[in-house]
Amino acid sequence: KEANDRAVATYGYPRDSLISLNIRKLRAPGSLSDFDDYWKKAYEEGVIFETVHRRADGSFFPVEVSSRRVEVEGAMWCQSIIRDISDRIKTEQNLHFSQQLFDLFLEYSPIFVFVKDAQIRSVYLSRNYEQMLGMPLTEVLGKTMDELFPSEMAKKMIEDDKSVLREGKPCEVVEEFAGKTFVTTKFPIFVEGEAAFVAGFTMDITAQKKMEQSLLEKNLQLQTVIQMLPDLFYFKDMDRRYTIVNKALEDFVGLPAEAILRRHSEDILPAEWANQIRPSDEEALLTGSLV
Repeated sequence: KEANDRAVATYGYPRDSLISLNIRKLRAPGSLSDFDDYWKKAYEEGVIFETVHRRADGSFFPVEVSSRRVEVEGAMWCQSIIRDISDRIKTEQNLHFSQQLFDLFLEYSPIFVFVKDAQIRSVYLSRNYEQMLGMPLTEVLGKTMDELFPSEMAKKMIEDDKSVLREGKPCEVVEEFAGKTFVTTKFPIFVEGEAAFVAGFTMDITAQKKMEQSLLEKNLQLQTVIQMLPDLFYFKDMDRRYTIVNKALEDFVGLPAEAILRRHSEDILPAEWANQIRPSDEEALLTGSLV
């Protein structure tokens, strides 16, 4: 029997105590059910397995055991190389937790999330793509863009994705699909210094676009009404500069709108009129009341 310095330090027993200890005593109580099977395999063909060992202080730690039969001066012995795999197990647990978080994100994200490989095939997709594409994810994953989207749209997608991979830079695109408007941000995922995947997220901005269009139409209607007013009409900013003027005002001062906007009354009107207008402008700005 023998044990090296690392084993003595790891288990916390004095060397004499460790080498005289029955190997079963190093096992955690709940891990003894397969002891005989592994012991037999170690003598027959050698074996590598994972289990849980116990230190002298009663604490437990995961180990990888590599055991095999060896012959020393005509006597048969079992040689075991035992590696503490606590760090590896912790890393695996952290990775598993991260994967769980990522899977939950893909499952419940209100935003469309995707990852594509270098062949521009979907390898990860959020669950809401089922609703967008009208098919389960099991039928979507692994397919090319040509198999999932209209020809022209697929062609543009592929060009954008390849550009992200080639240039290694993110990009943003606006796309129309199934009567809706989407904005997509794409970026590369690097593996060993190479852009190996294209990932990104897509947001449905249909409602936003409709609101913008509605505001634009209302603004045009307001501009039309303002221009048709027979009286002088204008808006000024907090610095008293003209921001909106109507046709009546243009005719009154004899200047086109572009010559009036962003200027003060003093710049376009006779000094006598401008000096009369300024106090009322300042009072209106100060009090917020009609003057």
